[in-house]
Amino acid sequence: MEKVNSIITSLLLIVMLSCNSSPTQIFVGPNGNDTNGKGSIEKPYASLERAREEVRKLKSEGKTGNGIQVNLRAGVYYRTEAFTLTEGDSGISEEFPVVYTAYNNEEVVIHGGVSIPVGKKSNAISPDILSRFQPGVRDEIIEVDLQKEGITNYGKMRPVGYSRPFGPTWAELFVNGEPYELARWPNDSTVKMGKVIDRGSVPRNGDFSNRGGVFHFDTDRPLSWQSHNDIWISGYFGAGWAEDAVELAEIDTDNKTFKTKQASLYGFISGQKFSRW
Repeated sequence: MEKVNSIITSLLLIVMLSCNSSPTQIFVGPNGNDTNGKGSIEKPYASLERAREEVRKLKSEGKTGNGIQVNLRAGVYYRTEAFTLTEGDSGISEEFPVVYTAYNNEEVVIHGGVSIPVGKKSNAISPDILSRFQPGVRDEIIEVDLQKEGITNYGKMRPVGYSRPFGPTWAELFVNGEPYELARWPNDSTVKMGKVIDRGSVPRNGDFSNRGGVFHFDTDRPLSWQSHNDIWISGYFGAGWAEDAVELAEIDTDNKTFKTKQASLYGFISGQKFSRW
């Protein structure tokens, strides 16, 4: 009887150890190697894609065990495209999942940008470009040739604001981890709109013809804007709580009017405030 009890106890111990065993560990590191790496903590893979490939291989071989944990070591992982996980990349059950996580709470950053060394900046800017800026800031302008850094996709600016659909952002600049704003005027405020000549179509009311609006501006600053291409205005055009941003189609310097390419959500009905990007 004692022998039977001993066998039962041993079996229970084996079952308990099996249930409490750790998931299979896969490691990814910024200094890893997808070709020669082993996915171990000593020789990690370099990319999430390689780790995903290994997860799929283990699943196809029935080696999911007590789940799989993909550990990302500390560092920055620069990406040029989205990392996709489908239903087929999940674990065999809720009890035995596939988990992607920072290893031991290390600081992990998955970055969609491109790092540009400060040494790439240049102060040798052509006079025609400098002339677009106010005299007081021309000595502070620096230039970086993004094409030389392999960056050709800058994203696409689009109307944004209250009740506008979400979408991918355009290119953004971060310096020492801090986001920078697009050049704008005024820098930290808005200016009053003048008389509205044509409020444009009003999507809010079901008019989706997207006819832009026309309104006066009561300031002389736009008269000095040498290029009228790719200028956007942002502000509270129809209601003081509904921000909007639209592109300008035309600046009439003789009559001091703006004409926009797109409609504002509420139309330019009350002559609120705006700023220029």
